[in-house]
This record gives sequence, structure tokens and C-alpha cells, in this order.
Amino acid sequence: MKKKMWAVGAIAVMVIIAVFGGWYVAFCEFGIGPAFPFLPMAQLEEGDMISVELADHPLMALTETQEQAQEIAELYGIEMISFEEGIAVYDTDQDPYDVITEGEKKGYPALSLNYVREADEWNSMLEFE
Repeated sequence: MKKKMWAVGAIAVMVIIAVFGGWYVAFCEFGIGPAFPFLPMAQLEEGDMISVELADHPLMALTETQEQAQEIAELYGIEMISFEEGIAVYDTDQDPYDVITEGEKKGYPALSLNYVREADEWNSMLEFE
């Protein structure tokens, strides 16, 4: 009888370890499921918030070729400024948010906002307590 109880206890411990191990892997590696309550969390203070501003050329898109990038510019009626390594940068006289919204309504290829960020600002946000 004692052997059976030890075996059941050992199996229960292995199941608990497997469940917590699976939970940890699912959350930390795949970003699935709720967080562990004891994992460190980044705390942001109101003063830590950074202001994000649009770049001089506020729109960009991921394309495979420069020809595709030029076609996107023609669809949207915007000016292509540059194309390098699959990233096209565009300029417009219109509000960039309105340009993106209109393109989404018409089913055009996706444009993104081109933000200016500084590495030091991001590093300060990632400090854990």
C-alpha cells in the first residue's frame, strides 16, 4: 500500500511540474496564455512616457521591388522618396493618418507610419524592478 501511495504522489508531482513547465514555455516562448504572477514586470511612470514623432517622410511600406513601391505611390497619390532593402519611404502633403485610412478603405497595399525613436529612450523603458 505504501508503494502505491508513493507512486501516486510521484506521478502527481510530475504532472504538476509538466503543467507549470508547459505554461512557462507557452507564455515565455510563444506569448500564449496568462502571465505568471511572479514574473518581473516593467513599471512605467507617467514621466517615463516618451513622445513619438513622425519622421520627415511620414509613410513607409514593405515591398519586394522598387517597381512595387512605385505602384503603391501611384495608387495613393503620394511621392516615393527612397527604396532600400525592401522598405519604401513616402512623403505626402495630406495628413498621413488620412492617407492610410483611405488606402485601407480602398483595399490598397498597407502603409505604415514612419516614426522617429531613439535607442536610449527604449532602453530606459525596459528596466525591470
